[in-house]
Amino acid sequence: MRLAAMGLLHPTFVTADATTRVPGAYERIVSTVGLPAGPGLRPVLAALVPGGRIATTIGRTSLIVTGWKHNDGDVVGVVERDTAGFMLTRSGDDYPPALTGLFALARTSEGETTGIGRYPVVDVAEAWELRSMLEVTTPGVE
Repeated sequence: MRLAAMGLLHPTFVTADATTRVPGAYERIVSTVGLPAGPGLRPVLAALVPGGRIATTIGRTSLIVTGWKHNDGDVVGVVERDTAGFMLTRSGDDYPPALTGLFALARTSEGETTGIGRYPVVDVAEAWELRSMLEVTTPGVE
């Protein structure tokens, strides 16, 4: 009903591999997967027409980003004041993450020495603000 009230009687829903190419051209894109930061956004942004708007989360972060495409092809936007987490885009040999085996080994292996550290250990997967900051400044951090 809301779409019809906005004059959008026939929206298009596309299921595509957003890591390579998004077929077509669109005035609005709402991604329901966390898109990769930086160059990984190019396939989706290429499908956005000038004047078009996008809403997505950035993969491995809790950041919701909205933006719009200018006539010169630049896309500008903002990080919204809310958080969300969507499933990551994934394709080919990069999924599951390459370090999965190493993490399993680290959890079960015995070390030569053990001790208690002075500082707490942060579970980055559960510290969304820290994880988001690290993923934006160091994409692919594990």
